[in-house]
This record gives sequence, C-alpha cells and structure tokens, in this order.
Amino acid sequence: KCWSCHSNNAKIAFAGLKLDTKANVSKGSDAGPVIAAGDPAASRLYQALLYTGPAKMPPSGKLPDAMLADFREWIAGGAPWPDDVSASAAVSPNN
Repeated sequence: KCWSCHSNNAKIAFAGLKLDTKANVSKGSDAGPVIAAGDPAASRLYQALLYTGPAKMPPSGKLPDAMLADFREWIAGGAPWPDDVSASAAVSPNN
C-alpha cells in the first residue's frame, strides 16, 4: 500500500517520505522523523496509519487491525531493520 508513493520507485515521494530503506525511514519526511522508536503513540507514521494524525495513510482506507498491531509492535520494539535488506527487496510491492 505504501510503495507507489513512498519508495525509490515513486516518481515523486509524497511529503519526501520513502519507506524502502532503513536510511530513508530514519530520515523521515519533509517535516522530519516519522517514527519515534519505542513509542508508537508519538510516531507520526503510526498516527497516520490509525487515521488520528493530520495525514491519513493509506488514502485508500485504513489498514486491517492485525496489520496496525504489527506496526505498533514493530515501533514499540524499536523499529528494528535488517541493515542489508531494503523493504522493496523483502516485500512484494503489491502488499
């Protein structure tokens, strides 16, 4: 749901946010960091996914609760990322 607007393959990364590498996720968007590692409630990415922040992502509709729980757990656990793998290589762009 994210790749078409938030990856190196996007013609223009919406809000400057790319989510396909650890470096891009750490950089965040044009407005700054989007993940507060260890604190989902303070993470703008998680707020957008919950539709509670100013951005509502994905714009096509809220993700399933199980997927939101996965994001919450990932951020709460410090948002770990394998250093040698990009998300676009690890995940199909159709997810």
